[in-house]
Amino acid sequence: MAAEFDQYARDYKNIINKYAAASGESLEFYIELRIRLMKEALASVGALTPTRILDFGCGIGVTEAHLRTHFPHAAIVAIDESEESIAAAEKLGLDNVRFAVSRDASPPAGEEPFDLVYSNGTFHHIDHARHADTLRTLRRATRAGGRAFIFENNPFNPVMRYAMWRSPIDRDAHPLRPGYPARIVREAGFDAHGPEFYAFYPAALGFLRPTEGLLHRVPLGAQYFVWGAARS
Repeated sequence: MAAEFDQYARDYKNIINKYAAASGESLEFYIELRIRLMKEALASVGALTPTRILDFGCGIGVTEAHLRTHFPHAAIVAIDESEESIAAAEKLGLDNVRFAVSRDASPPAGEEPFDLVYSNGTFHHIDHARHADTLRTLRRATRAGGRAFIFENNPFNPVMRYAMWRSPIDRDAHPLRPGYPARIVREAGFDAHGPEFYAFYPAALGFLRPTEGLLHRVPLGAQYFVWGAARS
């Protein structure tokens, strides 16, 4: 996966925006949407504002700028297999954000446990045989009671499948059926909530988006997420 993403580091944003345009939105719109959903989920269980955040599969670091805004006092560590992506991310110069190359989901040596782990669109690029070990590694990096959020594309949404097939970044990916991440997250030592679906309407139907909260169990949204607390 590292070599695959090295070649896209320079044009990553442009590629994602090209295929996100089918929805009338941008990469930044979906980053903000995911963070909002994550914050709402944390608030629903009375979780404290995270002070240490790990982003697994951070790519070129676009998400970190948004996390920095929403969690201004948190220390953020962002890891990825792609050396070129990490090099691009480091050029952002974000305060209190550490970027590092990681081949196995492990944070840099010496890092304290995290109370929030975030991963978007990473697991469908990882061989399924590695999923269990990857999640166990993330569990070891999470403090007891800390939360992990796994965001993925929904293979049951035809528009999403078409966009992934067209995109050079995702063409060879293996989308995860929504029930699968909840199972492997649970087996790795987290409680599991979800899947919860979102991104049902394109921008042209934005006036309907307030109803999405009623549809989060309907498996037709373009994306979904699974989340849970690390068990003791």
